Amino acid sequence: METTQPYKRRRVLIQPRLQLRIVLAFLCAAGISALVQVLLLSHSLSSLAGTLPTEGNVVLEELPRILRDQVLLTFLLMAPLMLAVGVLETFRVVGPLYRFEQYLRDMAAGKRPGPCRIRKGDELHELCALLNQATQPLLQRPTAGDEAGQATTAVEEPRSLVERPASPHSADRG
Repeated sequence: METTQPYKRRRVLIQPRLQLRIVLAFLCAAGISALVQVLLLSHSLSSLAGTLPTEGNVVLEELPRILRDQVLLTFLLMAPLMLAVGVLETFRVVGPLYRFEQYLRDMAAGKRPGPCRIRKGDELHELCALLNQATQPLLQRPTAGDEAGQATTAVEEPRSLVERPASPHSADRG
């Protein structure tokens, strides 16, 4: 019997721009680490070459090739790993952020989406609970169809939270 997850991801990247920026930051950190490795290795091999009685010049001649090969090998091994780990880890944060965005869009459109839920392994459960706590009074209010004569509807309330009051300086610019 096959079981499926109730909230299975349908896209490879949920928010491609955000996720790729985070992964790029991971790759930059890996690049900086590789450059620090080159500096330390260069210093160590140069010191070693200075202590050798006769073959120090050979080590110094080979040093640029050794360092170049080590950096290339490091990038070739680390870049795909950092990309994979970065994308997989961003799902735990970006997925809930996407869910919160969809939930708030539904609320602003006047829908009654029910409590916001995210997957068990995701991050930001505290924010999800706070979002539910903040929207609970809005969801409990009756809509225009529920109670005759009620002036406030579920559509009006969320939009009033999004609208910003006019700046007191905007009238002066006239």
